[in-house]
Amino acid sequence: SGLRFRFVATNGQYGGQSDLHVDDVAIEDMPANVTLDALTPHLKSIDLSWSESALGDFDRYEVYRSTSSNVTVANDLVCSSTNPAENSCTDTGLSIGATYYYRVFVFNSREVATPSNEKSTTTVPLTFPFADSMENLDNWDATGTWGPDGTSPYAGSFSLADSPVDNYPVSTNTQILTAVNLTGSTWPVLTFWDRYAFADNGDWAYVEVSPNGSTWTRVYSATLTRTTWARQQIDLSPWKTQPNLRIRFGVSTN
Repeated sequence: SGLRFRFVATNGQYGGQSDLHVDDVAIEDMPANVTLDALTPHLKSIDLSWSESALGDFDRYEVYRSTSSNVTVANDLVCSSTNPAENSCTDTGLSIGATYYYRVFVFNSREVATPSNEKSTTTVPLTFPFADSMENLDNWDATGTWGPDGTSPYAGSFSLADSPVDNYPVSTNTQILTAVNLTGSTWPVLTFWDRYAFADNGDWAYVEVSPNGSTWTRVYSATLTRTTWARQQIDLSPWKTQPNLRIRFGVSTN
């Protein structure tokens, strides 16, 4: 009932102009928080929703994301809204098979914020069976310069290439990666069409699979040049029970 508090500036051996400034002080209850609902994950995005704030001096929501627990406003800002009825958003551009943590912070008109409960989820793999016309990178995580290339695709308007409409860079290892749930499959196979042109046999392409994102098995490789399209078929039956099999197409150059 009689709590004292003070702001203190302490000088050392040498005096000088004061560098401490205090303004707009307030002591008040934390704003009532909101409740973050269960998250809905997709391949590269996560849907969020939360209870609507009933603050009389509501200012805004701010949603923050982290790849580890204990989310704070120092982490990545996902979305914000000054409308208390706008209590949902979708976080896009996420990595495949990664775990993310979220909190919603409610700010009042005096910039005092209170956090919601914390929720986490992992982006989910594609369902089986899966097919991609390779017109864009919607189903893939990409590194390097991978992207659509309209130069003589096998079908449709584009194929995905490591170096669209240009020569590939030297001394690189780039890839596109996706994940698929093979649970319930009987004899899964990966099929694709490819063509390639490498400067020498020190530059090459590969396909690898992994059940956990850390241990990889190479199931296909290619080097030198083949300018005509050819169909490849890879037996994935050794991984038919895997709920989150990662598949990556990569290019390694000297």
